[in-house]
Amino acid sequence: MTKFTYYRYTKEIADSKPVTRKRKVKNPTTGELEYVLQTYERKIKKTLEFSEEDVKKFTLENTGQLLPATQIGHTQMNNYFLDFWGAILGHGPVAVFTHLLRHAYQKDWCDPSLELIEQKMDIKRDALNGYLDILENHGFIFRFWRKKKDDKDKDTSIFFKLRRTIPLLTESLLLSLKENKPKLYTKHNEYLEQLNESHEVELNAKDEYEAIYKDFEQRGIPMKTQALKKAEKDAETFDDLFNLRIEQVETSEDENNLWITINNHLQERISKPSYEMYFKGSKLKFEGMYAVIYIRHEFMQQSFEDIVRTLIGPFINNEFDEMVYEIFFQPVIRLGDMK
Repeated sequence: MTKFTYYRYTKEIADSKPVTRKRKVKNPTTGELEYVLQTYERKIKKTLEFSEEDVKKFTLENTGQLLPATQIGHTQMNNYFLDFWGAILGHGPVAVFTHLLRHAYQKDWCDPSLELIEQKMDIKRDALNGYLDILENHGFIFRFWRKKKDDKDKDTSIFFKLRRTIPLLTESLLLSLKENKPKLYTKHNEYLEQLNESHEVELNAKDEYEAIYKDFEQRGIPMKTQALKKAEKDAETFDDLFNLRIEQVETSEDENNLWITINNHLQERISKPSYEMYFKGSKLKFEGMYAVIYIRHEFMQQSFEDIVRTLIGPFINNEFDEMVYEIFFQPVIRLGDMK
């Protein structure tokens, strides 16, 4: 049975490398087309690796108010999705989602050939990738790229997790519908009135997918270079392994200075053993509206995590004009890392 490595690209740029490509350009003197070599810096995004068990358990079903319908067992599309989500997503993403569901009979995942979907829809890969981005941004799919572990980490097909239930539009999306497509907005209100005759329906103010994805990313670990894999294999102690991994987390001077202040505050309010177990050598990094704390390992209990979040929160939010940052704890060492 083929084994896979599952991973995702983050928005963070990890590195860059020079790439040379051949381009056909017009010679300004002769007017003839000729090939020239161009060199540019290709940005390499940071990747997070996930276990197959975590990928299979991940679900998109736990957010939003759901319609009393499901996509299990057929490719028939719900009218609400076509009429109202179609106006938000666009016809391209709707068509792509239909093709993905076609390959997910009685399950919430598929790994179809993207080339085949391109041919069915008569589109190019750039357009398909754009449609997939839209679907993921609205919580209908979640992608994992894969490598074959038993075939020299050769890249293989993308693994898609699919949402099988259809969420109602949020209040913010309805406002967009009201401003840009008033007739459809009226139709949506009529639909809700009809639905409320048999179901209690309450719309969410906004979507929650970014927070859900961010929470799931805590289970991922940065993919390792061959040099780092060898260094970790040679690590003899817990501290050696932690130091190797925490060095891979790049932080700014401002983040480091703020974290020093917070650490001094923490040491005054939690016991020395607790501080050294979780926070000695830790780092703080901001990613969008999230503050990620890279702690030593994953054994921190929820009750203690809540206490620490309460201690850290005011420092972070007061530092940035009282903007509200959600705090996540990312363990650097996981169960089973030290054999």
